[in-house]
Amino acid sequence: MKKFGMMAALVFAMVGFSATASAQSGPAATIHQHVNYRGKAFKLKPGANVPDMRRMRFNDQASALRVRANCTVTLFEHINYKGKRYVFKGKGSRDFRRFRFNDKLSSMKVRCKAPVVLYQHINYKGRKVAVTRRGLSDLRRARFNDQASAIFVAPGCVADMYEHINF
Repeated sequence: MKKFGMMAALVFAMVGFSATASAQSGPAATIHQHVNYRGKAFKLKPGANVPDMRRMRFNDQASALRVRANCTVTLFEHINYKGKRYVFKGKGSRDFRRFRFNDKLSSMKVRCKAPVVLYQHINYKGRKVAVTRRGLSDLRRARFNDQASAIFVAPGCVADMYEHINF
């Protein structure tokens, strides 16, 4: 059984393989009670939906946000994703005072791209298959066996590739 650990995008021809992906460790986003990342902090995982910050006892208290690379955070002024919204994509830190949103956060959503994407053709062209943290143990299930010619591995992620199924 062959195993390849990859930290960057690779282009290669494959003879039916399986893939697993492990994403970056740590939260996809962290909200902070005060500017300069002080006070209470809540760490959120990819896919987190928080329709009502009151349940966290954090409604209208957040002042800062950190977002991990490959993730998007949508902030809402009111509960249940209502009111003004602000979308932040990609790695970075945000001070809510800059856009007059200090102490106004009432609900939010966190989304992250798949850490690994396989492409049918070189140069990231053709059909694509996203591999999530759960992995994809058999590319036949995705109707993609013996078809991948390029791979994107998100920064900070690792893809373990196997030549044969049932690794």
